[in-house]
Amino acid sequence: SGKPSILSTAYARRAEHSPLELARALIACFQSFAANFLLDDFRVTQFTLDGKGHIYLVDGPKVLHKSSLGDQVYDVWHTRHNQEDNTVRNCASDGDCPATHRLHSCLDNVCEPGSLPAPEATGTCREKVCMPVSEKTHVFDVSNRPWLLPFVADRARDWKTKKFLRSLIGEANRTLPEDRPSFAE
Repeated sequence: SGKPSILSTAYARRAEHSPLELARALIACFQSFAANFLLDDFRVTQFTLDGKGHIYLVDGPKVLHKSSLGDQVYDVWHTRHNQEDNTVRNCASDGDCPATHRLHSCLDNVCEPGSLPAPEATGTCREKVCMPVSEKTHVFDVSNRPWLLPFVADRARDWKTKKFLRSLIGEANRTLPEDRPSFAE
């Protein structure tokens, strides 16, 4: 099984002393790429925190096949290489649907304990259609990886802040992507 993530002292300190600012930084980071990209090599070492509290992605994510950027890449280079396929597919069962990379879908128990992948990341058939990955997949991820919003909520000192962050996690933790908020909301 996966091992617990090792978080920097600065990240842990910020979660304790400035949890809302850290939550905003996490959301802003994901909002910057999630509409057109999927980070499938999903682990703590893919992110960095600067001295001002901004969070950045270290390695580039994959372009979503079904996105404005994915279509533009195809129009210019006529290839879908290195794109995450999120096209609509018919299915009879979950086995007919593709899963994302194992570090994102948590297949083979490679994710850290307590991680819960989005249903669409594991390959889920719903009403004879595979649930495609989208921006809402990362909304689910932010609320279900122990080192992201759950860590911030657990470390927050003020009970009102904890309550707010846990309610945000609850909204983002919806099974169906269409029931989850977007990063802009």
